[in-house]
Amino acid sequence: MRVVRFHEYGGPEVLRLETIPDPHPRADEVLIRVRACGVNHIDVMLRSGRLRLPGQQPLPHILGMEVAGEVIAVGDRVQRVRVGDRVLAAVVTCGACAFCQSGRENLCEERRMLGTHLPGGYAEFVTVPERGVIRLPDALEFSQAAAARTAFGTAWHLLIERGRLRAGEVVLIHSASSGVGSAGVQIARLAGARVIATTSSEKKAEALRALGAHDVIVYTQHDVVAEVRRLTEGRGADLVFDVVGGEVFLQSLQCVAKGGRVATCGAIRSDQATINIIHLFFREIEIIGATGSTQLEVEGVLRLVAEGRLRPLIDRVLPLSEASQAHRLMEEGQLFGKILLVPGE
Repeated sequence: MRVVRFHEYGGPEVLRLETIPDPHPRADEVLIRVRACGVNHIDVMLRSGRLRLPGQQPLPHILGMEVAGEVIAVGDRVQRVRVGDRVLAAVVTCGACAFCQSGRENLCEERRMLGTHLPGGYAEFVTVPERGVIRLPDALEFSQAAAARTAFGTAWHLLIERGRLRAGEVVLIHSASSGVGSAGVQIARLAGARVIATTSSEKKAEALRALGAHDVIVYTQHDVVAEVRRLTEGRGADLVFDVVGGEVFLQSLQCVAKGGRVATCGAIRSDQATINIIHLFFREIEIIGATGSTQLEVEGVLRLVAEGRLRPLIDRVLPLSEASQAHRLMEEGQLFGKILLVPGE
């Protein structure tokens, strides 16, 4: 089969299109023909070597954690998935730890991600343990599923489950033109919140207004903190959605209202920030971490997408052979929504 792998850490140019033997499912695995695979910031960080996680694949490494496709073979012990099923795969959990047993499998002690710990979807085929497979609603296209799984699952978990967003609240969404940011705008609107979004250009700002953002701040032209204070009459946002990290995370702490929440699920720009602790406790600011999403949350957002109540934004679809170009576009911030790789193109 054709795959894209990297044999050393570095820039997008280290991604190579290669041919390797087709995989075969073990007893508890299914074999999926990949129809679409989302490109995620974690792919970029893993490829560059900036992110190293315990248990990740040795080199050469196949990226791709957002896989949609059809099952073409199953192992002897597979029970609930059948050949021909249209499925989505990204994360595999143990099912036995306290977190899995309590429905918080996103915190599973043995959580493994495709493209990180297991060979991923930058390939024509991928094997996945049955526990890591979710059936797709009939009305959902493969491209929609691949674009929605991580972006909408993560945004829902951060805003609704962890961030406790309520109708009538003001939410500030940084990097709102990204896949997870644009998902956050739609989910926040669905929850009845007022949405303030940030982005890098007026062109993207127009698209965000069309998506439902009430106010958009172009951070290359305006002071974000000053604009948030102006738009909220000095109060600040009840909840801040931060996937950027670094200096933007410090900015988030200045944008949040007294008694408000700053929720983070990423560190695209930097994983380091120096915080004024006095500012936190005097203003009773909560800092909330959010990682991934649960299967119930993913199934819920997929239903909403299938019903047309949420809409994954796909900036472009590229063939597998152009994976390095996809990574360059991610690094340059030239996207509005998700970018997908399609092996068959």
